[in-house]
Amino acid sequence: MRKKTIVALVMGTVLVANMFLGMKTEKVLAAETNFCGAGEFISTSETLSYARKETSEYSIKGDLPNYTASLGNTACANIAGAVLIGYYDRFNENLIPNYKTYNKVGTLIKYKLFGAEVSAVMSELYSLMGTDSNKGGTTFSGFQKGMKSYAEAHSSSYISEDIGNSNFEKVKSSVTSDVPVAVFLLSYAFLTNLNTSNNLDVVKSVKSTEAHVVIACGYKIDTYYGVNGDVIAQRCYLKVASGLDDYGIIYLCLDGKSDVDRFVTVKLS
Repeated sequence: MRKKTIVALVMGTVLVANMFLGMKTEKVLAAETNFCGAGEFISTSETLSYARKETSEYSIKGDLPNYTASLGNTACANIAGAVLIGYYDRFNENLIPNYKTYNKVGTLIKYKLFGAEVSAVMSELYSLMGTDSNKGGTTFSGFQKGMKSYAEAHSSSYISEDIGNSNFEKVKSSVTSDVPVAVFLLSYAFLTNLNTSNNLDVVKSVKSTEAHVVIACGYKIDTYYGVNGDVIAQRCYLKVASGLDDYGIIYLCLDGKSDVDRFVTVKLS
């Protein structure tokens, strides 16, 4: 998938406490957004100075299938749906008949690469979700309808819970229970590099203003402390299947860098 990158540097030292995720408060959109994927990316860099740092993190065992676009830039919801189906096919092999989405060696889980079977799932979701039926992309209601229809057609149930756009604790609880979370984004940023040296973190990211859908399987929280032991900053990330060729499984930046429309916990049984 082609992308254009524009570089912008934001340098500085953190001097004040920042304990909040920076995600916007709950909102209801007047019209449904079409989630369509990737466009132009802007690169940014942030420098954090601290006396001590603590990191807490969790990831679902084996992460998620790393499926990427085959239907063009508007297919992000179809890819996200296929990622969920590929994950739950581990536990319910009716979801993709006559196909096993992973290999297991001992306790190690390794998902298979994108192939014809997954492409067929994405094509089916493209139709069921009504992708591109109005304008480019897929609406949230189209995503929900398509996933429910796919599950029922494969003798399964689609169970989801919309938990709003600011309940990070519930997102954490879901992934630590090995239940992935679909993240619907009005804009988004990915962590591309974190360089730590001499109590300085240089955090590099790329940002897109396109509406996008990713699937979360984990989180990471970096908490920064000053010389007096007080918290001076916190950076929160979700580990996601991006659905994009260039980024794969990557950390999604929160703390105001991504505009979250909603988090949706998903089970297929």
